[in-house]
Amino acid sequence: MQKIYDRDGSATVKSRDLRLSGDTLARYIKEYDIRIDVTRFLKWCHEGRLVQMTPHLTRQGGPVSGAIASLEALLSLRAQK
Repeated sequence: MQKIYDRDGSATVKSRDLRLSGDTLARYIKEYDIRIDVTRFLKWCHEGRLVQMTPHLTRQGGPVSGAIASLEALLSLRAQK
């Protein structure tokens, strides 16, 4: 997709019946990259295990809060690009 954008082309997402170009394509690429980063982060964080969300895992200061802070920092850096 990046190469298509770099050549000022347009891309079609058949599953969603979308045709993207210009700023819309750039935004789609950026959002797609963020989704990939989040997926990789979750895989790393949970090491492939399915995790049941419980209050002790999601509260501030719990075992996951440091990981969430890391994810927020990653997303913040991505948003600045």
